[in-house]
Amino acid sequence: MPAPTGAPSSPTIAGPTPPQGSARSTHERAIPEGENLEGAVNLTQFILALGSTCRITRFVVKDTLAAGFRIRVADRFGDESKLAYLVTCTWCTSIWVAGGVAPLAYHLGESPWIQIPAAALTLSYLSGVASLWLD
Repeated sequence: MPAPTGAPSSPTIAGPTPPQGSARSTHERAIPEGENLEGAVNLTQFILALGSTCRITRFVVKDTLAAGFRIRVADRFGDESKLAYLVTCTWCTSIWVAGGVAPLAYHLGESPWIQIPAAALTLSYLSGVASLWLD
């Protein structure tokens, strides 16, 4: 069916334009009532996943307790190897850590078996960041 005069000829990414006088922007997409969002990550789960990723990454790359692991990797594969670089590069390690944390947050994010350890990791990371500012 052809579009009426003055209307866009194809739908936009944001969906149909809201009625005149609507407070919703044309760039926002409303979630239709009753749409199933099972498996979606809410803001709390996202923040816990972010904090967990930051803390685990920091542990692998910088923490004294993981120094032996980094040394063993360098000894086994060489100081100039890609694997040695991986365990000393924050950006590189965080991709792999996030690759493990994101599916857990997505599939099991509402479980206390995930939320409690994730909260502990997030609080640990945030207290470390705060101590840098406060000390």
